Amino acid sequence: MYPQRISDSEIEFSKLLYNIKGEFDAATNRFTSPRVADRITRRSSAQLQSRALQRTLPHVGVRHLVVPEAIVVKQEEERGLLMPLYECSLRAFLHLHGQRYVNGLTDNSGMHHERRSGAFLSQPRFEPIANMEVIAAIVFQILSAIDLMNHNMPHTVNGKEVRGYNHNDIHLDNVLIMPDGHIALCDFELVSHRKSHDDGAPSLLHLTRLPPPSRQSPHGLFDSTADVWATGLVTLNLLTGVDPLFSNDSLMNDFGSGPLLMPYNSPGRASCVPVLDWQDNIQQHVRELLQAIDPSRRRQDEAAPLLQLCSRCLVNRAGAQPAAAETLLKDPLFTVFQATPEKAKHVVKEWIAKSNAASPSLHKHGKW
Repeated sequence: MYPQRISDSEIEFSKLLYNIKGEFDAATNRFTSPRVADRITRRSSAQLQSRALQRTLPHVGVRHLVVPEAIVVKQEEERGLLMPLYECSLRAFLHLHGQRYVNGLTDNSGMHHERRSGAFLSQPRFEPIANMEVIAAIVFQILSAIDLMNHNMPHTVNGKEVRGYNHNDIHLDNVLIMPDGHIALCDFELVSHRKSHDDGAPSLLHLTRLPPPSRQSPHGLFDSTADVWATGLVTLNLLTGVDPLFSNDSLMNDFGSGPLLMPYNSPGRASCVPVLDWQDNIQQHVRELLQAIDPSRRRQDEAAPLLQLCSRCLVNRAGAQPAAAETLLKDPLFTVFQATPEKAKHVVKEWIAKSNAASPSLHKHGKW
């Protein structure tokens, strides 16, 4: 429960999401055959379908958003959302199963103590996910949720039609993982109407917290690219085990070596000051992290499609724009999941089972 009233954006988003979930359940529960229900799910994966079909079938991304069950009212004021109880965030799962890896790092590996290069951090907090297909399956489900939020939740704000919402706070704690392999976004406290460039900055007066700089987009709070930028960071977290990837203090230190958290075209930026961007600096740091994990470079080669995806998310330079979620979902990396969305869930489910088998003591004591 919040100490103040929920923002209008969060209330409106929650109500609309609840209605979409009801439509999706009605569409899939209408059929008793699992084969037919799966066909509906696949057809709902909107990127491969016509706009007419999208209007008749609910978006499959609703399966990857935690739908509030009720609004909590205290003293006639809407102060919270009643959410379903889930067992584990993706961060908690990775920490639970990856501590042995982190504890086993030696000084000789060069990764036991934090190495800092400007704003970049290098200390693993959990074991990187070894299988690239698992990372792709997780990211596909996250992007499916973002695509629904950003592009397929039309509503009206002050008489103006808006395509959707921004989550604005996507990170491993707000990505839930379920035993059946489902991945879902939660925590909509910072949700905002998706704005155009001419809408101006939204008011921050109702907020009691903001994401730390290391999780913000350099394009600004609540920018339309915020969720895609965050997806790029989550992908790198899973690839490297490093989270956060950046130092909060260094990102905001105008007198440091950078890079800084600001748009490349910021009026107050000196031309010699670097800013966060994949091509200019993030890519090199990530490749160094992958090289430290696997000096043979095999992991870098295997990660190439995921790194290419990140290059389309973490964009902050002249002449380039970050890709939208609906565009990223068409990437060849996700072709098999687009054809059969359930496969992404099965890939993650198998990974969970293998992780639990590798840590039987944790699983035995009910720690997932």
